[in-house]
Amino acid sequence: MDQFFVVDVGNTSTKWGIADRKRVLKEHEFPTTKFSEIRGRKIPKLKLPDHPCGAIISCVVPDALPGVKACLNSMGIPRPLVVSSKMNLGIGLNYPQPAKIGADRLVNAVAAVELYGAPAIVVDFGTAVTFDVVSAKNEYVGGAIAPGLAAMTDYLHEHTALLPHISLAEPSSAIGKDTVSAMRVGAVVGYRGLIREILHAIAKEMDVTLDGSAGKSTVHVIATGGHSALISSKIPEIQHVNAQLTLNGLRLLYGRLAGE
Repeated sequence: MDQFFVVDVGNTSTKWGIADRKRVLKEHEFPTTKFSEIRGRKIPKLKLPDHPCGAIISCVVPDALPGVKACLNSMGIPRPLVVSSKMNLGIGLNYPQPAKIGADRLVNAVAAVELYGAPAIVVDFGTAVTFDVVSAKNEYVGGAIAPGLAAMTDYLHEHTALLPHISLAEPSSAIGKDTVSAMRVGAVVGYRGLIREILHAIAKEMDVTLDGSAGKSTVHVIATGGHSALISSKIPEIQHVNAQLTLNGLRLLYGRLAGE
């Protein structure tokens, strides 16, 4: 079966996958700054498929795109697909300025509908945490953006004299007995509160339910991104955690668009 590249260029890291029409086969991760700097002079160390037939890219860092394209060109792929709102995404865009929607957010919406159905909310835990909403009519209608979890903890460390840089983990108690455990309570438990409050506000405005109650349509809530498993573990409103949601969205889009 033909294999192709699926590349998600994020603010902090770039996920570079190898896929076929059925699944993502392999995944590599690189700092996005690597592609902003190399401009094709070096190629990331990838275990390549024998004959890659193409590639599709979602990118939110314009400075990195030439480097990614140069790497693909050196692998014999001169014209990769680059996700934009002008593509045949398979979903509608009920949004005032579609061109301003991040490519990764479009891809996540496509994946949510294809894999789980509509209505849907995708919560992507990246450098920022984004909420992307697809209506029951299969239309992308907008969402929300909040500071990412690492950005919040890094800020505390960088702007205070005594608070350390911490690794994120489940706190053993809601009452911290030392600085690190107290920071973990604020980060992990507090962040869950932020996520749940935004989810409930979105569901109310959509007139859907998060738990199947009240005789309303139930919205599919899918989490993805770096801290999705940790934060979602105690948020009952999140029904699915899919670490490869964006790469699978790219895979699905390539399958739809490659023959056009």
